[in-house]
Amino acid sequence: ALEKERAASKRSYSVIEQSICALKLQSTKDVGGMGQMHRLIVAALLTKTGQSTQNEVYQKEVAASLESVLPRANLHAFTSLAYSDKRDRLIDLHHYVLGIRLFNKA
Repeated sequence: ALEKERAASKRSYSVIEQSICALKLQSTKDVGGMGQMHRLIVAALLTKTGQSTQNEVYQKEVAASLESVLPRANLHAFTSLAYSDKRDRLIDLHHYVLGIRLFNKA
């Protein structure tokens, strides 16, 4: 049962990751696109840790941690990266955000 849950979580993360890597913002003023990218990154980080993307407390916690690592103003630079670079940065973001969340819990 646990293996099935992990596999499902991995598939969900993969779909979100592909959406993030495929999304391109039209300009630095594309507020809707930046909001969508931010939501996708938060969902990816929650999914990667096996937490519910529907839990508002977790969403706020991850969003606050993410903001200190990747402010919304810098999302355009993130979206302009190549696919593989975005995937690598997403892994880095996961580690940084998880570290911040653990530090804040201590």
